[in-house]
Amino acid sequence: MKYSMNWKLITLGVVLFALLAGVAYYSRRGFVRSGFQSGNGKNEFIMYYADWCPHCKTALPEFEKLNSKPLVVNGLPVTFSKYEASKDASKVKEANVKGFPTFVLTTAEGETAEYTGKRSADDILAFINDKLGGNNIQNQ
Repeated sequence: MKYSMNWKLITLGVVLFALLAGVAYYSRRGFVRSGFQSGNGKNEFIMYYADWCPHCKTALPEFEKLNSKPLVVNGLPVTFSKYEASKDASKVKEANVKGFPTFVLTTAEGETAEYTGKRSADDILAFINDKLGGNNIQNQ
């Protein structure tokens, strides 16, 4: 009887250790943060850039066009944010940015999608509209 009780406790300990190790592994890789967010109720399109990067210097005016007018998709506003590598290093590191420029859409539900298409305002708007399921886009 004593032997079977120890066996159950050891098994439970091993299972709990494996579960905690899995959570730690996936949270460091970004799966938990991006996959299980509850969302903050807003859609946000973010540009991560470096002031020394020639590609960023080309993309920045197009991003500013988007940011110049309020954007609403399916009744929810889309905000635009930009973070510069040296000034906002913690934000850039937190987002695990590998190169510049990097564009990320975060939905109101907490899902994220990286934009890798052409860097024109029209192409970015089409991406946002597609990802948010928008048939109703207003750029006032």
